[in-house]
Amino acid sequence: MCRKSVTGLRVVLACLLGLSSSLSQMPELPKSLGRLKLTKTLEGHEAQAFVDQLHQKAVAPKRSVTGEYQAGSLAASLYVSTYKADREAREAGDRMTRLIRGGNRVFGHYSEEVRSSVRVGRCVGMGQIHYLFRQGPRLFWLGADPAVSEEALDYLLRSVTARMIR
Repeated sequence: MCRKSVTGLRVVLACLLGLSSSLSQMPELPKSLGRLKLTKTLEGHEAQAFVDQLHQKAVAPKRSVTGEYQAGSLAASLYVSTYKADREAREAGDRMTRLIRGGNRVFGHYSEEVRSSVRVGRCVGMGQIHYLFRQGPRLFWLGADPAVSEEALDYLLRSVTARMIR
């Protein structure tokens, strides 16, 4: 093999390794949250744009993934944003908590508890129960219909703490 071919091959391999590394940084969503099954996902730019649209401003990091879960008429949505550092995720979570705790027209009745060694914020809004928690550089937001909210949260926490969602 000539020297240029070997160098070219190395460049291609380095690009592929970089691509696979960046793809593996996207969190893998659980296939189910109890009886709720994953029916739709958005990743990367699509997820970022969706989360930003929900907030009517740019809030989501580039590494975001969303999942929609269903079981008959019951539903839940999961939003996972991965930040560059734990500190950034903590600051984003603290900002969200302050906005909810201070009261707004969408979410109310904020409380916190420790579950599975994770501090979980809880609030009510838009007909669902919402949970917010951080695990390392990842910030999780789960919104679920009341009839399945506890079940969905329990399954999510087990998934996150058991394998630290990749």
